Amino acid sequence: MRDAEGVLRAAFLRTDHEHHALAIFHAPQVRFDHFSCETSDWERLRDWADHMAGERIALVWGVGRHGPGNDTFFMVADPDGNLAEISCDLESCPEDREPGLWPHHPSTLNRWGMAIMRS
Repeated sequence: MRDAEGVLRAAFLRTDHEHHALAIFHAPQVRFDHFSCETSDWERLRDWADHMAGERIALVWGVGRHGPGNDTFFMVADPDGNLAEISCDLESCPEDREPGLWPHHPSTLNRWGMAIMRS
């Protein structure tokens, strides 16, 4: 992701066919951002959201759809404030795929609504 001046604001790195294994954000502080787990499909994502509601754990972001990765997701916070993401339908990338370029904009991080902007 690059901003209007061309400054790199985020990079999504992959090690295999999945859209990314590591995301690095340009942010005002150095910190852990979030841990992500994948579930099998939309119905399981719904079930996880229902489980969180049953445990009185509020969704802090989502349900949404990321631009890069095209996955559906939501995030919750653990007791220490760390974010955990559950997602499904992550984009699969052929080995020879060229890197993509996305604008630094909220709709890149969540095509359906609000986004957590790191910078």
